[in-house]
Amino acid sequence: FTFNLSAALCGPIWLAARGLWAWFWPFLIAEAVIVVQICRGLFGNLGADQLARAERLSAKAEQRFQQARAAIEEGSINGEILMNSAQSFQAGALKAEQAAAAAAAEGIGITIVGLVLLIAIKALQGSLANWLLEQRFMQWRADRSIRSGLSAMSAAMGALIMALVYPLA
Repeated sequence: FTFNLSAALCGPIWLAARGLWAWFWPFLIAEAVIVVQICRGLFGNLGADQLARAERLSAKAEQRFQQARAAIEEGSINGEILMNSAQSFQAGALKAEQAAAAAAAEGIGITIVGLVLLIAIKALQGSLANWLLEQRFMQWRADRSIRSGLSAMSAAMGALIMALVYPLA
């Protein structure tokens, strides 16, 4: 077992610099998905849809309360039915607010899971790097037309691809 710290820290850029493009893409995609989860946990408004639902239900409840009061003042038999409806809307709004708070609380958990996964993928990259490089060396020994060593141009290309993929993800 060997561990390549440079590969672990630089990830897909290290793979690109070494010409290991077949491994660059899966690790790039994995890291992008993990970074999205971390950002979602840190900056995402996870309960926004539930909060919007709570606001709609609260507005509907207030409307029904007004209708119920007007019906009761007029002596209509619909007043009690409208009051029950308003209370149901109000209870639904409360449940939606609680769901929004629960979703917002999940953000920390999503971030922690994302960080653990990022550390795991970086550890996997560092663990596989020397083995992948050895395989590449064996291919180069059999076919000297295969590019060997580090390539600044490939590293720059990998960094550019990462710079394009991450924001899009």
